[in-house]
Amino acid sequence: MRPRVRGFSGGSVIFVFLTGRCRPSMISGDMKTADGLAGDLASSLGIELPEAQRLLDGFSKALTGELLSAKRVSLGGAGAFSITYIPSEKKKDAEGIVYTPPRNTLIFHEEPSGSDDTLRLAVSRMALSQEDAERFSPAFLSLLGDAVKQQRAFSLKGFGRFGFEDGKYLFCSDRSFDELLNREYLNLDQVVLPLHEASGRTTAGKKTVALVLTILVLVAGISAAVWYYLQPESPLRASAMEEPAKNTGLKIADKVSRPETVQPEIVQLPDPAALKAEEHKETAAADSLVLAKGDYTIVLGTFRKETTAVKESRRLHAEGISAFVWPAMVNGTKYYRLATGKFRTGSAAAGEMKEMPGNMARGACIQQAIKGVVIHGEQQL
Repeated sequence: MRPRVRGFSGGSVIFVFLTGRCRPSMISGDMKTADGLAGDLASSLGIELPEAQRLLDGFSKALTGELLSAKRVSLGGAGAFSITYIPSEKKKDAEGIVYTPPRNTLIFHEEPSGSDDTLRLAVSRMALSQEDAERFSPAFLSLLGDAVKQQRAFSLKGFGRFGFEDGKYLFCSDRSFDELLNREYLNLDQVVLPLHEASGRTTAGKKTVALVLTILVLVAGISAAVWYYLQPESPLRASAMEEPAKNTGLKIADKVSRPETVQPEIVQLPDPAALKAEEHKETAAADSLVLAKGDYTIVLGTFRKETTAVKESRRLHAEGISAFVWPAMVNGTKYYRLATGKFRTGSAAAGEMKEMPGNMARGACIQQAIKGVVIHGEQQL
């Protein structure tokens, strides 16, 4: 069955509910050849078109990561995106009774949200400097708001598209985003019971309906519980590290030889004061991350509360991942980032991210230190 898109309008405010991705026919010719916002953004910021497109693509990734973890992103006067859970449904049509699986749905609200997350995302997820983020954020919001009001067709790569379908101006999320959003439901198909079977009074027919309903209720309940309990307050998600296998066997020599006489060796013990100093030095190094100006690090997540960041840092340390709390002030609000690793180049940091578990790397980003900084661990907070 083709995915359906429903649009609801109320006055000048349009609420767009997404239940499937856009058909190719809704994309205009101009939209197929170029993204309409890139040229406007380049003119607004006084930069080249490729750089403007890179910024838009980066913000699309930031939106995706933030929505998957926080379920809502506010865009100030331009509106907001949010994710809602839709349980399994029972519908009756010409084919019979149709049971649809549960799903998560992306909703765009055109009404002003009253708050703005774009500046924070530009710094924490796009790794822009504070100055560049303060230039990009208002320019992007102004262009987005004007484009939606003018009902222009444009896209955000890997995230979604705005355009017309069946005479209505709608937002549709990208297929790749839908798959990430509904990854726990991808193997669930809708169930159709023909009318003559659904209305039958046989014992077998009743058992079939009862079995289908039971399965859908169990799937919906388990999925809702997993969705609720696996969502931390932070955007950080880390999979448990696999423990190395323990060696329980005994190693036996192949041959038995006569013992050799070994002369005692004189060993000079080190100075106790030197040992204590070296131990203190190693402890301090293990409990802090020293970044020189221009160094790169990987930010695993950003938190509003220091206690949450410290708790997540402890959990990662217990799994063998050295993560340090890095405070940051953005637009008068203090945030706490979890940083790991020190790299001389951005490509080296990107290579390390590729080796991370998928659900950990999905919410991570690369941050460059604009000045020398020592990021202390829990003992120094």
